[in-house]
Amino acid sequence: MTDRSDPLSSERIELAVERALDLRRAAPELSVDDDVRQAFAQTICACVLGIEDDPERPLSGPDAAVLDAVSRRVEQRLAAEASKARDIQVDEASEESFPASDPPAWIWERPVHRKQEEK
Repeated sequence: MTDRSDPLSSERIELAVERALDLRRAAPELSVDDDVRQAFAQTICACVLGIEDDPERPLSGPDAAVLDAVSRRVEQRLAAEASKARDIQVDEASEESFPASDPPAWIWERPVHRKQEEK
């Protein structure tokens, strides 16, 4: 059965983004650009042409625009994941330091104000 869905739909672009993120998690030592290009080739180029594009040939204008859109979305998602990880670290550090942020427990009485002492 042939996939008749629009190869440049937002769903197909999101599929390329998800694939790039999967590749990134599997091999973080590779560049994000390599992950995006590989995901683009696997999810969009092969779908449009039914064959793989020649990697030596420059991308057409529409292909380059879609590749740029996928790359931007991947970068945004990676930035959001990094921000969330930092927030979690801050929350954990805050929870671990909680007792140190409590006021001293040894204060039993209120200080006497000078006006009361003068009476």
